[in-house]
Amino acid sequence: MYIKYKNIMGLTLLSLCLFIPFGLSFISGLEPYPAVILPGGAGKIKIDGDDLRFSKLVLYGKDQESDQWKSLDATAFLDPIPVVYLRSIIVNEFGLNRDRVVSVNFAWNLFPDFDYTNQKFITEERVVAAKAWLRERLALQGCETDTLLARKVIVKSHVITKTNVETGIAGELYFNLH
Repeated sequence: MYIKYKNIMGLTLLSLCLFIPFGLSFISGLEPYPAVILPGGAGKIKIDGDDLRFSKLVLYGKDQESDQWKSLDATAFLDPIPVVYLRSIIVNEFGLNRDRVVSVNFAWNLFPDFDYTNQKFITEERVVAAKAWLRERLALQGCETDTLLARKVIVKSHVITKTNVETGIAGELYFNLH
C-alpha cells in the first residue's frame, strides 16, 4: 500500500517540511535559518591571483560642513529596511520615478513579454513622502538634504593583506530630493 501512494506521501512530507519555516516566519515575522529560501545578495567575484574584484553599492550624501560627497552607512540609512534590499531599492529608484518602465521577460517564451509602469501605485503623495523620508535620513547622517548619490563601485581586495581598494566606478545615479 505504501508503494502505491509513495508520490502522495512524498508530497505530504515535503509540504510539512516547508510549512514549518513558513509558519514560524508568519508567526514571528522573522525568517528561520537555515531556510528553504536562501538570502539575497549574491554577486560575481573575479579572481586574479591573490586579488578579488567585485562591485558594491555605496550611498553618498554631501557633508554639511565640507560640501564634499561622503559615503553613508547604508544599514543606518535604510533602517528598519534590511540592507540586502538596497540593490532592488536603487533599481526601483527609491520609488521616485513615476514614469519608470519595467520590462518583464519570460524564459523560453512561455508567456509573451510585456512592459508596465508604476504610475497607478506611485502617487504624487507617495513621492513627496519618500523624498521627505530620504531627506530625514540624510540629515541624520549629517548631510545636506537636497541630493542623494548611489554609486556602483568596483573594489579590488587582496586576499593575503586583506586590504580593499576602490578601483573604479561602474555607474552612478543621482536623486534630486526637492
